[in-house]
Amino acid sequence: LQTQVIHWSEEAFRLTGRDVRRGAPDYNDFVASIHPDDRESLQIAIERSVTQGTSYQLKFRYRDDQGKYRKLFTRGNPVFDADDNVIEIYGILQHVAASVADSVMPAVDNVASPENSRSCSAMLKTGFPPNRNTLLFC
Repeated sequence: LQTQVIHWSEEAFRLTGRDVRRGAPDYNDFVASIHPDDRESLQIAIERSVTQGTSYQLKFRYRDDQGKYRKLFTRGNPVFDADDNVIEIYGILQHVAASVADSVMPAVDNVASPENSRSCSAMLKTGFPPNRNTLLFC
């Protein structure tokens, strides 16, 4: 989180319509690509995850390289250090089908803890990403 770096899997590039040759966006570019009507709720969810250690899930629209918005679902879980400080957010992206695009997603309880979380550096050393549709805020 200090570096504002985002690590994306190849599937995350495909889901967002971002050319992999451009590399993953930094946090500011990522936020700038979120639809203006969805931006604040995503920023609040990420901020709460960082400051309160909570998990989140929500739908949002992401502007692809052609300028079209894609409907996506994200779930993020904070990763803690030994002192219980949030050091990064581990998350997933999924495409939202048109039939569920307007449904309400339920809240997610905090499921991350120092015991079940790994650091960015540890994940990158051991073969990140573990899932095809993974993104990681460091």
